[in-house]
Amino acid sequence: MAEGRGATRSIKEAHEQLLPLGDGLSLWVRTWGTPGATPVLFVHGGPGNCVADYNDINAEFFDQTQFWVVEVDQRGTGKSQPSVRDDYRNMQRYLAISIEQMSADFEIVRAALSIEKWLVFGGSWGSTLGLDYAERYPERCLGLIVRGIFLNTSDEFDAVYARSSFTGNERRLKEFDTFFELASAEAANRGEPPLGGDDSQRFIRLYEEMVLRGDREAAWRFHVFENNLVEEDPAELLDPLVISEVDFPTALSVAFFECRLFLRGTFEAPLDLLGRVAQLKDVRTWVVQGTGDEVRYHPLLISGARAMCACVLVWLWIEMEVHVRVDAYRSLHCATDFWVHFDSLSGNLQVCPEKFAQELVARLKIEGVVHTAHFVDAGHRASSDGITVALKACVNDFLSGILTGHSG
Repeated sequence: MAEGRGATRSIKEAHEQLLPLGDGLSLWVRTWGTPGATPVLFVHGGPGNCVADYNDINAEFFDQTQFWVVEVDQRGTGKSQPSVRDDYRNMQRYLAISIEQMSADFEIVRAALSIEKWLVFGGSWGSTLGLDYAERYPERCLGLIVRGIFLNTSDEFDAVYARSSFTGNERRLKEFDTFFELASAEAANRGEPPLGGDDSQRFIRLYEEMVLRGDREAAWRFHVFENNLVEEDPAELLDPLVISEVDFPTALSVAFFECRLFLRGTFEAPLDLLGRVAQLKDVRTWVVQGTGDEVRYHPLLISGARAMCACVLVWLWIEMEVHVRVDAYRSLHCATDFWVHFDSLSGNLQVCPEKFAQELVARLKIEGVVHTAHFVDAGHRASSDGITVALKACVNDFLSGILTGHSG
């Protein structure tokens, strides 16, 4: 931890600075709370979002007298320079960006602020990057709190970018088709074979190329599709056909960084975050997942052995006269370690919204990592009521460990 205690600053009085990375790049860093208190690294989501997008929500989680909070705009976004939000041509500076590079950026921040260890706190993409950082630098972590788990796997990629993932949900299919039609037209204009609705990798590569050349409509539709998947307030839904100039800088950043980092982490240099969980053996970990998180909740066209396994389990379940409430879902687990839900109203089989968080928790258990998991009836965002409550419980649990000497 940083040595000595300084004057407490509220989040409204936070100190801001640009930290040079070299090669003309710099990171925007904001600190608030009490220097010398327990340091926290906030890892924002996206990728392509920034600290400002969170509307100072971290003040709800961290008491300014007990923590020193470090918030960083990840390279290339927000107020970090040069920012993609300022000019699409700045994307060229980040074509080689990687999660390894981004985790190393946090080490530069930590050293510059003379912090020995810190609590790592992040959600969505922030869970991905936070987990990667903690696995690479476990000796620098007092603990790890992650929300809305995203492991950057091909299954998750298809969950969002393959049309069949939305089968049975007319609203989402319509949104997907509006998103998809630009890439389909791009393929046709190039004289390429038709783009298939489930050819997720080609789909996003086409989008990346459109975004890189400054196609405003492509950047906007990409962002709107992603935003509307997680937005819980109907009043905040965006129109994919009408570009908001206020929101467009965010759209530009999210579209570029999600395309680039998801393609890299899924196909070009695949991440294996689960395979490295053993590195967390000395890092107390908390996992928070909303079971109504639609980003991870998608119908699946189940075939072969998986479908057979699911159907047999459902048949056995009914034959055993287990009572099925018509307004509820029931979880089933088959020998393939494939989680499904049976909807007693429609008969549809659906992937559990918490599937990937469950995989992480299972691996933490296997590797003997001390951990606590909260699966709550809530959505994706930190501001979702149930998620907020669970995150506060994690922070309080961490603090209790600090007081009793059982954290980190």
